[in-house]
Amino acid sequence: MLAYRLAASPCVPQPARREKYPVASRSIGLGAAIFALLGAPCAIGTLVSPIALGLGAGALFGAVAASWAFVDKTLLQYLFFTIAMLGTVANLYTIWYAKRLRRRGGGGA
Repeated sequence: MLAYRLAASPCVPQPARREKYPVASRSIGLGAAIFALLGAPCAIGTLVSPIALGLGAGALFGAVAASWAFVDKTLLQYLFFTIAMLGTVANLYTIWYAKRLRRRGGGGA
């Protein structure tokens, strides 16, 4: 099959040319309007949500998981578990300290 757009052969009939540059329409399509109305709030919600960071990190780690086989070593696992435990202890301390402040009456709001 010869491509008529490339003028591969002079024997191939060329379609009639309407205009060199067609004029773009100034109206907005229904699909574009629906996409704008539904997509924009979702994009804004994702950008300002703290969940976006977790979803982005999860997607990144999922995409590069095959090339990160060295992370499956025992020593690195212990290191990651230790970092996770320190984060857990820091969160529990923050909750305990906030409760203590509320009981004393110095808890802001």
